[in-house]
Order: sequence, then structure tokens, then C-alpha cells
Amino acid sequence: MKHIAFIYFNEAFKNQIEYTVNTIFQDYEVDVLIVSANDFKCLNQIFDLVISYGNIRDDICANMILLEGPLFSKEYLTLKSIPTDIQSHEGLPVFFMNSDEDYFTKSVENKFIVNIDIIQASFFFLTCYEEYVINEYDMYGRFNIEKSTLYIHDLLNRPVVNESIQWFVDTINLKYNFNIKKKNLWGEKNFQVLLSHDVDVVSKYLTFLREIRLQLSILLIDRKPIEVLRRIKGYIATELCKIEKDPCDTFNMILTMEKSKGYNSSFYFMADGKGYSPANKKVKEILKQISYGKNEIGFHPGLGTSDNENLFNKEFMIFKKNFRGIGKVGVRQHYLSFNAQKTWSIQEKYGINYDTTLCFPERAGFKGGYCLPYKPYDLKNDRIIDTWEIPLIVMDGSLMQYMKLDFTGSVKYIKELIQKVEIHKGVFVLLWHNSAISNEYNIHSRDIFQWFYDYIKTCNCDVTSGEDIISKYERTI
Repeated sequence: MKHIAFIYFNEAFKNQIEYTVNTIFQDYEVDVLIVSANDFKCLNQIFDLVISYGNIRDDICANMILLEGPLFSKEYLTLKSIPTDIQSHEGLPVFFMNSDEDYFTKSVENKFIVNIDIIQASFFFLTCYEEYVINEYDMYGRFNIEKSTLYIHDLLNRPVVNESIQWFVDTINLKYNFNIKKKNLWGEKNFQVLLSHDVDVVSKYLTFLREIRLQLSILLIDRKPIEVLRRIKGYIATELCKIEKDPCDTFNMILTMEKSKGYNSSFYFMADGKGYSPANKKVKEILKQISYGKNEIGFHPGLGTSDNENLFNKEFMIFKKNFRGIGKVGVRQHYLSFNAQKTWSIQEKYGINYDTTLCFPERAGFKGGYCLPYKPYDLKNDRIIDTWEIPLIVMDGSLMQYMKLDFTGSVKYIKELIQKVEIHKGVFVLLWHNSAISNEYNIHSRDIFQWFYDYIKTCNCDVTSGEDIISKYERTI
């Protein structure tokens, strides 16, 4: 194993630099010592490579100089620090560089200089930095996608952080004749698939009295008598006569498909009492079905919990009371609501094992530019957050409702994303609601769902729960 010293000069941003370097190298078979320039001078060790991170004029005995961009400066956490002029080098997007130098890489005597700051780029996207700074959210607590750097530059379909890290490692290998490889993260498998289902509703229809109230609201407030008649007919056929199948009750179908293919998955249940009660008899029956296998029961916090600790706590207590026997809890926020200033910290306070919310509903892809689990960073308090993030990549509604893709378009786009995840030995996270499988939801939904389950069987991957993926990952790194 190669031993690398990573020397930094900007001690004002010690925490940010050390967090990022540790994160980007944790998946590789290499030993990296991260140390300030002052402390490095006192070391009596021999390294295979010394990387100096800072200014070209910094006086240090290094083989490689990685020039520092403008993010870690007096403009840190201000709007001025958000990159607007994105460069490109060999197809790699360059978000931060030293603008005083007019090259991306060059050799000077016995030193190799890199003017592509992958440290700042990785930190920027992994921490949801721009969301924290811009702080502009919609009525559901979701960041305005039109302010996203990756959206603006049409890069949401690329895991740009993984790409940047791999480019840097490849550059080191080529320049210094090293052979640094990715760790064997998943055994004989190339990547992992996290199958997940957000349980927003367990039935299309409510309990009798709540259904009556809803239908009166549709009739008197919305003034949609035809919709009321349609619901009455459906309620009678589904709930009373039992001659039609509830389009939202797809649990048996999901579990049967998964069992036949050897898959496990994660089901995230709500506890806000709006769509169903966790104590409901039907919910208990569904839980019993799910619990027969190695599936995971997770928590699906309702609207308002992503930035409200009291509300999160209230729902989490209800969840724990009704879903007993669950050890480590995985979470996905309802509506993909996420607040960069608060959500991760709230989740951490209540001992959440992992979150898998990070995704734009409007566009499937890599919101954080990353496809592996990682520990988030608290920008307010400059510290690592002790919970895992497994970025979501594809949600059913993103494909059919927002992106307006049909079956062919969805299949093509999903395949492209899977291929990129496999290249980086990552985790492909799919969210498919139990209520989004019927033709009533979308005429292509069921076909895409079934195609996906068949397709990933042909891939060299494990198809499993979030809890299982984190357990494997922690053992490896």
C-alpha cells in the first residue's frame, strides 16, 4: 500500500480540508496522512508521495502541488463563493481553480502541478453548500433546482464528485507509476442497488368517516361531483364488495417479486397520522408481511420535519412506539423535503443511522454529484455529522411526472445512470412508491417497475436494503 502525505497551508479551513480528504480517499487502497505544513516539518517519515495543497509559492518539499481554489477564503459561505464560470479539462468539469494560473496541469522541474481543486469541488457538493448559502426553498421545503450549479450546467446526470476523485487518482497513478485501486467494497459484486418504497398511503381510500369528510370536501369546496361519484363507486367496489383491487395496496405484489428474485428492500413508513395511522390494523398486517424476509422498516418523516426538530421528534416517538424492535433507523424525508442548514443535524440528534433523501424530484440523477455513502458535514458548526447519507438517484415521479418520460425514455435514462454508478462501484438508489405501480398512477409505471426488477437481475450487483448497505460499507472502509 502506498503512503501519501497530504500537506495543507490554509489552517483556517483545517476541518473542511481534513473532512474532504478523508472522505474522498476512504474508498481507495492507500494510506493518507493529512497534516498542516507546520506539523509536517516536524515529521521524520518517508512517504511514497507528498502532495502540497495551497499556493504554488508555498515552500514545501513536495512531489505534487494541488493548487487551492477560491472557496476557502474570506468569501466562504457567501453568494460570491458559488462558482459560475465552469471550465472543462479532458471532459472533466472544473468548478474551482487558481485563476492566477492559466493551465490545468503542468510539470515544473521535479514537481507536477494540478490546477483543478477537487477538494473544494467535493466539499461544495457533498455538503449541499449552495443550498445552505442561497437558502431558497419551495412550499414543500425543497431547494430551488434552478439555482443548482449542476442543473444550470446540465450535469445532474453525472456523479461529478466521483469523476473528479477518480481523475485525480488516475493522474497520480499515471504520473508516479502507482497502482492505487478502489477497495473491494462489495465483495464479488460491482455495485449495490438499494430498493426502497416510501409508504405515503396504504390504501387509496380512507376509513369510512374520513372518506365521507374527504368526499364532502371534494364536492363542496373543489366542486367536482364527477370525482365524488368515481370515488364512491371505487370505495364500494374495493372496500365493501371486495371485487376490485386497491391500486395502492401493492405490497403483496412487491414482496412476491422481490422474494422470487432474491431481493431485499427498504419500506419507509409515516407517523404523521394524515394518510394512515401506524396503529391501523391494515398497517400491522403489512408490517407482518414485510418482516418475513430481510427487508428493512424505515421512517418517513412528514412535511415540516426537515427543518423543525420538535415536529420530527413528535413523529419519531410515534414511529418508535408503533414499529417496535427496529434497531438502527434509516430515513427518507417526505416529498424529498430537505434543508441543508438543519435536516442532517436533526436526524443525527435522534440517532438516525442513514438518510436517503438527497435528490431533486424534478430530475433523477446525482444531486450531490456522488453515488456512495458518506458522512455529511455541518457547515454551521464546522464538524462531521454522525449519520450516513446514501444519495437517492431515481424516484418514480421524477421520470414520469416531472421529466415526462415514457417507457422507452425511462429505460434508457435509468440504464445510463446505472452504468455510471457501476463504473464507480457505487450505490444505485431507487424509490418506487407502493402507490405508484398501477396504471391509474401512470400508464408506463407498472411496466417500468417490472422492467427494472428484471434488468438488475442481469447486473453484477446486490439488491438489498439501506441498512444492509451501510453495514457492508462500514465493515469495508
